[in-house]
Amino acid sequence: MYGANRYFSIFAIMFILFSGSAFAADKKQHAETDKPDLLANQSTLHQVMLDLALSMTRIEIGILTENRHMIRKGALAIANHPAPRGGIKKYLRRNKDQLEKDMFELDRKIHKAALRLSKKAQNAPMTELGEIHAGIFISCVGCHDVFR
Repeated sequence: MYGANRYFSIFAIMFILFSGSAFAADKKQHAETDKPDLLANQSTLHQVMLDLALSMTRIEIGILTENRHMIRKGALAIANHPAPRGGIKKYLRRNKDQLEKDMFELDRKIHKAALRLSKKAQNAPMTELGEIHAGIFISCVGCHDVFR
């Protein structure tokens, strides 16, 4: 019985240490995302797109639960998203000419709408925030249609 308690104690201490370091890492990550460094980004295009998708989901959940802070944070993350490592051009293969023509305009449109959403998140009706979110989503899908 003494041996089992000792192993349980060791396990409990290890769990506390690892969960504490995970909390610190999570806190550091959130602090870093509040101040994006667009030039130092080392994310691939896939990673940037996943972060954008998570931000869109954050906004959607914020709208559904009337959590204005979530909406604002998601919108700011989209408005300040980094470019992928090495820029976007190296990822363009299919429809390259049309993408180069349309992508920057779509990105500007998304950026502008995300900033508008972040500013209106505090006071606007949820239906209005949902409409802005839908506009961002439609722009995202438009770019993805050309990219694929």
